[in-house]
Amino acid sequence: MASAAEIIAAIDTAILNWAGKPVVLSESGRSVTYRSLKQLLDARTYYQNQQNASGKHGVRITRPEYGDCK
Repeated sequence: MASAAEIIAAIDTAILNWAGKPVVLSESGRSVTYRSLKQLLDARTYYQNQQNASGKHGVRITRPEYGDCK
């Protein structure tokens, strides 16, 4: 499976070469057809968010509990 960075690079190339016609991007045996520049930009944003979120796991404490104390 292609990494988010590889997909972003392919989308950036497609954006730079945009000529107002559908673009087909293929990675790992899968292909997607983008029919507008907006679709390419939306896809780039999606994969950029995926790349930024990878490896980030947080813990959120909403109400601490202290044994039997109330």
